[in-house]
Amino acid sequence: MEGERAAGAVSGETFTCRDRLLQHLLLPVRPAPLAAALKSLLRVRRRVRATPHGRFLVDPATIFALQLARGGVYEPALVRVLEERLPAGGTFVDLGANEGYFAVLGARRVGPTGRVVAVEPQARLAPLIRANLELNGVTWARVVEAAVAESAGTRPLFLTASTNTGASSFFRGTRYHLPTVEVRTLTLGALLEESGVEEVDLLKVDVEGAELSILEGARQLLASGRIRALTLDVHATTLAARELDPERPRRLLREAGYRVERGGGVDVWVRGA
Repeated sequence: MEGERAAGAVSGETFTCRDRLLQHLLLPVRPAPLAAALKSLLRVRRRVRATPHGRFLVDPATIFALQLARGGVYEPALVRVLEERLPAGGTFVDLGANEGYFAVLGARRVGPTGRVVAVEPQARLAPLIRANLELNGVTWARVVEAAVAESAGTRPLFLTASTNTGASSFFRGTRYHLPTVEVRTLTLGALLEESGVEEVDLLKVDVEGAELSILEGARQLLASGRIRALTLDVHATTLAARELDPERPRRLLREAGYRVERGGGVDVWVRGA
């Protein structure tokens, strides 16, 4: 792929014995904020680590780093979806970009003639996403510091510990206190308009329980067919805790003309009969 050539060969240090020791010692610690405090005491810092899909500035004592250290790939089933669904020159929109791993992979797939929009509401992660894009020679991705929801405005976001930033959510899933921060929200349609995107080859939705809100606010957009395919991570437990039907997101997609293709552990929703 042109984008992969632009990013260059993967080089640099892989995960070290010290990285694995920190994962072994810190990740089992509960509650998670205590593990984060111990990281601070131990002066654990991010380091550039090489993976088969690029170079990333990684905090070794995180769930993300643990998966990379074990198998070299984070969420391999989803990686395969990107490889199968994203053409050169295509468009990838990542809702819940976290540290930018899939934004990098998507950018390398579509290449410099394609487009990537990485959406992440956590201000602590936006500079990291940009750093990881830069590490991989990606200049054609846009980072949006916001959350997609059913309407525009602001909402409080619960911030989980640094061992698993990907679990931050609009809905508190822990018994212990979590800090909150106000984040900007916009609809999926407004996001595409703001980003100058007409059609999307693949939309990734992993938003820790806010997926129903996103789909509710994007019914007309989904019915228009402008999004060719999407992956949807349904957080059934979070929805049920809010007394919402966990099957509702899937029904909305079917009503909008999508059908599900199951393969490799990830459901891909595509337009069609």
